[in-house]
Amino acid sequence: INPEVKSARAYEDGVEIEFSKYMKPELLTSENLYLKLINDGSEEFLQDITIEPLNAEEVSEDNSITYTSKVAIKTAYDLGLADEVYVIVDKKVESYAGITMSDTYQQKLDVEKKVRSIVVDSLMNIAYEESRQISIGALPSEASKGKTLVIKSASSLIASVEAEGSTVNEKGE
Repeated sequence: INPEVKSARAYEDGVEIEFSKYMKPELLTSENLYLKLINDGSEEFLQDITIEPLNAEEVSEDNSITYTSKVAIKTAYDLGLADEVYVIVDKKVESYAGITMSDTYQQKLDVEKKVRSIVVDSLMNIAYEESRQISIGALPSEASKGKTLVIKSASSLIASVEAEGSTVNEKGE
């Protein structure tokens, strides 16, 4: 079965792509992956891109060949400034089995804001069998507003969490 682009998401600093199969990273290069911008009706292909595997895995302990199913196309250009952003994946890219995509993939993407960090006080004291409300922030607030933050305790013997899934407010808290 031919590999396909399962999803593509654009952020201000680049595009993340997920494939339906693990792919050969040596073909996931700027020769096969492109970002096309349209500004005031004029088309431009970004030249200053770098491509990073996001989940590279070795075949085994004995075989150091790696494959990846997710990549990030990074750029210094703020994609949020473009009128339109397109990602293009040439059909020459290959899955781990050497099978190419059946067609070149091209998709117009909406540029999303991306949560960059989760912040919380690094040190707090809570007495045994006491409870305390903790403020947690997701930054930038424009990217986190309305999203659900899942909070879990690493050890229920030490602490428990009342609100495991909380909606982030307009302040990012």
